[in-house]
Amino acid sequence: MIKTATTFSRMLFCVLLSFVLLSCEKEGQLKPNSEPVTNLYLSSINRSGTDRLNAIVDMKWSGDDKDGYITGYEISFDNINWTYTENQDSVFRFSINNGSDTTDINFYVRAIDNEGNKDKTPAYLKIPIKNTAPTISLDDNLIKGDSVYSVFSLLWTANDLDGIGTLDSVYIKINNGAWFAISKNFSFASIVPDQPEVNGLTNASVYAGSSSINLNRKITGLVVGASNIIYIKAKDLSGTESEMDSLNPFVLRRKTSDLLVLDAFNISTTPNADVVYASALSAAYGAYDYYDFYRQNKAYIPKLWKPTFLLTLGLYDKVFMYSDNSRSATAGGMLFEEGSTTFQDYLNNGGKLLITSDFDNNAQGSTAGPFPKTSSLFQFTPADSFQTFFAANQKASLPLDSLVVPDAVNAVGYPTLKVSTFSDAIDPFFPKSSAFVVYRGQVKRANGVTNTRVLCAKTLNVNSQTNQIFFSSDLYKLQGDADANGQQDELRKFFEKVLLGEFGW
Repeated sequence: MIKTATTFSRMLFCVLLSFVLLSCEKEGQLKPNSEPVTNLYLSSINRSGTDRLNAIVDMKWSGDDKDGYITGYEISFDNINWTYTENQDSVFRFSINNGSDTTDINFYVRAIDNEGNKDKTPAYLKIPIKNTAPTISLDDNLIKGDSVYSVFSLLWTANDLDGIGTLDSVYIKINNGAWFAISKNFSFASIVPDQPEVNGLTNASVYAGSSSINLNRKITGLVVGASNIIYIKAKDLSGTESEMDSLNPFVLRRKTSDLLVLDAFNISTTPNADVVYASALSAAYGAYDYYDFYRQNKAYIPKLWKPTFLLTLGLYDKVFMYSDNSRSATAGGMLFEEGSTTFQDYLNNGGKLLITSDFDNNAQGSTAGPFPKTSSLFQFTPADSFQTFFAANQKASLPLDSLVVPDAVNAVGYPTLKVSTFSDAIDPFFPKSSAFVVYRGQVKRANGVTNTRVLCAKTLNVNSQTNQIFFSSDLYKLQGDADANGQQDELRKFFEKVLLGEFGW
């Protein structure tokens, strides 16, 4: 009996020992690494027809790993080609093939753990998208009047909910002409007719951007001397077009002369400055084009001096601008000052400029003191500075019947001008060293200061030809005595000498 019990005990001990050893062996073995699991925040997008998403989609994802951690992800749109990322979200801008407005995007993402294992069953989502039509609108502030003077500019804003990069082109049409394509990189263009002096249909050049890049292609449909309507539309890469936008009709004025007269006179005078200049100019030169800045409640003060107004000036061989001392509401300075770089560019491009005006001591927004030497007026005119810069309240006057006398050397052939209307608050100036004095006046000052009597000077271009004449007082007050026929011819003779003589090259 004792033997039997001992034998049983020995057998039980061996079984237990084997179990313990077997258990120890299993626990000592390395378990295989589990694969990571990838999750998308959306399991499906159930949209169709017009309810589809637009081409910009925001996607989010995450990953889990039971025995490690996630180090990154791979993304694919075909389950073959993969792109690595450590991000867990991204905004995708999908493209749609030309000629189609809908498509389905297959999106796959798989997590990668710290052992380099990748999810063998990537998360998947089918994304239904549709193309959104682009939008475009014209700025109606550039053309405010009922007519334009030969040149006009267009400004537009184009957009696309699918992303501005999905735009393909912008198209402009004038009246019944053909659509004209412009790169999506531009949002501004100027139109210059090929034959602005002839009424009727004409082709036109298109200058894109603020730097006036000539596209060297012609837009059709423009009508000189008649009403015009501008249309615009945009097209995206899929071929979808925006709705059209348009501007109110406007008349494109015919160019009638190579002389452009710029009227910046905004006060009532006796005699009427406009009437005096019109009579003298017509007698001296004949036809000219007339541009009134203040017409239609100042609608013709340039919204863009460059390039629009510069392109307009470029159509004319000669420009005569007369002004009072009014300051513009847009920038606080005189129009001469606002357009100073435009006038300088016009001169640099071969233009010929005649200016006459009186000047406000408080120009450029100064609340007191003389006309500042820093004014941009002195950058492009023959004047270096006014006497008033050196002595406040030193405006001069030209008494009735006093003379404005031509320089004996620089102004041969110019008529002597006689004051027909008392002129106060005028500005004799100091000419630049490069300028040539044309007229000096019999000016008077309250305290007798007469440092300079120069009222008119001229500049020459690189070919020694007169390209600018600047008068710092009102010419319409210098009509002089009437002749035997009751005509006052001094101004006519002056305009003949300048426009036909000095500017005759």
